[in-house]
Amino acid sequence: MVGGSIPSRPGARPQIEMKKFQNYIRDVAVELKKVTWPSWEELKGATIAVIVFSLVASAYVAIVDSGLLFLIGKVAEVFGT
Repeated sequence: MVGGSIPSRPGARPQIEMKKFQNYIRDVAVELKKVTWPSWEELKGATIAVIVFSLVASAYVAIVDSGLLFLIGKVAEVFGT
């Protein structure tokens, strides 16, 4: 193909791309059959752990934020801003 010319087989490229896509989907399905999925109990335990960690991390960030806000306010008072 020369710059900008029309290919001799216009339908060839989309067929190749579709075949690649079909192979990809088939490969994904094969790999998903190999996955060891967690049991319901493992899933619930992991979910609870994530929720608890998120709450603890949020509380920590809120406490640090409040503390820094308080300190900045006191420094502003001292320097008369």
